[in-house]
Amino acid sequence: MTTRSCIRAGLLMIGSLAFFDGNAAAIDVSVDEGRVTLRAENAPIEAVLEALVAESGLELINQATPGRVVSLELDGLTLADTLLRLLESDDSFQLYVPAEREPNNSAVPILWVFDSGTGDVYVIEYLETMLLRGSVSERKSAIRRLADLATPGAVNALALAVADDDERVRRAAMRALTDIGDESALAVLASAMADDDPAVRARIANSLGRAHGPEPLAYLDIALRDDDPRVRTAAAEALGDLGDPTARQRLREALKDDDPDVRERALDVLEDLDDEAMFHTVFPAQ
Repeated sequence: MTTRSCIRAGLLMIGSLAFFDGNAAAIDVSVDEGRVTLRAENAPIEAVLEALVAESGLELINQATPGRVVSLELDGLTLADTLLRLLESDDSFQLYVPAEREPNNSAVPILWVFDSGTGDVYVIEYLETMLLRGSVSERKSAIRRLADLATPGAVNALALAVADDDERVRRAAMRALTDIGDESALAVLASAMADDDPAVRARIANSLGRAHGPEPLAYLDIALRDDDPRVRTAAAEALGDLGDPTARQRLREALKDDDPDVRERALDVLEDLDDEAMFHTVFPAQ
């Protein structure tokens, strides 16, 4: 299906053709099966964006101050490529374009535009919106961007993703928080250790093994006392991944666990660490 919008001198008309004369602002936009044809002459960027929104079904959140005027012709590009071409030469804008739609996903994609000088506030607000309303691929993309930011606001936003309904999104959020690895990020992870699902608690314990510094040890101590042996096994493995000298003593204690799987995993990890004291724990002197 092809739709067409035209703007002349600031007036939006549906279904008519644009014509260009002199220095008058004019925009001609059509969308055919996701491909955009655009012609703009002496048109403000925000007016072009509005025309694209009218034709594409995008939800536009424009928090930018009025920008420059543009004159350009684009033919047969995707919506994302059209937006990038439109704004790529104007560094006064910060643009976030939604990821490709997943099959059968009817959620409305969202385009945010805002001034580059506003800092991370709008970026995080946008990414939070994606975590709440985006597809799985968009939520995972938002998580990666939040991990790159690694600010307190980004950590707070990642707390939403840890509780996501989709396991792929939860895993991505756990990885992001452990990659950030500071006290606030690990605290968000630790708060999810109260989840009723032992599989979730085990994944969190396993994620803590990728963190850095001494902070994860306190949370892994909690995991080693968990009622479910799967969580304790994951904690033992994570202790080996940490490589902290004090982790060895915790693993030796795990050799006394009531569950054979926990004991076996702790033994394997200690062997990997080439821990001599483990021999005396397993085979105490008579």
